[in-house]
Amino acid sequence: MKYTIGMDLGTTLAKCVIYDQEGNAVSEASREMDIKYPAAGVAEQDAQDFYTVSCAMLREVLEGPGINKNDISGISIDSQMGGIMAIDKKYNPVTYYDTPLDSRSATENDYMHKNFGDLIIEKNGSYSTYGNKILYWKKRNEWRDIHKFIHPSAFVSGRLTGLSGDEAYMDESFLCFSGLADLKKSQWSFELAINLKWIWLNSRE
Repeated sequence: MKYTIGMDLGTTLAKCVIYDQEGNAVSEASREMDIKYPAAGVAEQDAQDFYTVSCAMLREVLEGPGINKNDISGISIDSQMGGIMAIDKKYNPVTYYDTPLDSRSATENDYMHKNFGDLIIEKNGSYSTYGNKILYWKKRNEWRDIHKFIHPSAFVSGRLTGLSGDEAYMDESFLCFSGLADLKKSQWSFELAINLKWIWLNSRE
């Protein structure tokens, strides 16, 4: 018997399940996710918590009756998609997970869509929920330590498999929330990225 593991890192709850070959859940675990609201419009999640919680759930499900870790054929991880976090070259978190519940990038969001809203809809298919957050972080001191922006699922996957910062990735299914993608080609939009840089340069004036 071979098993697969599915993990969902949600906004308020994380879940992990081991499935057998018939799709039956044979071992399950869940953990509440902690979100801090220190002020109005401010919401933060400790990025490291995603990894800590994931490891705790994996240990629990692997202790299920009759489960041999050598029979695990694969693991799939999904997570929140509308926010963003950043890592350094060693895959360590530089920022908290900047959740869509946090509105500190509202000014950047408004500026972005006021100038290029039609192009964003044409190329990206929906409005940005984290491209504006990248603009926000670009103006902060943390920017000098940021190597790449990723999502919680990629962060956990990378930490579990020992990836370096250069090997960090972003699943293409997350692109539609960026405001920077060409969905027809399932890739980043160079045109939108150049315009994003223009927005940032002009927004500093």
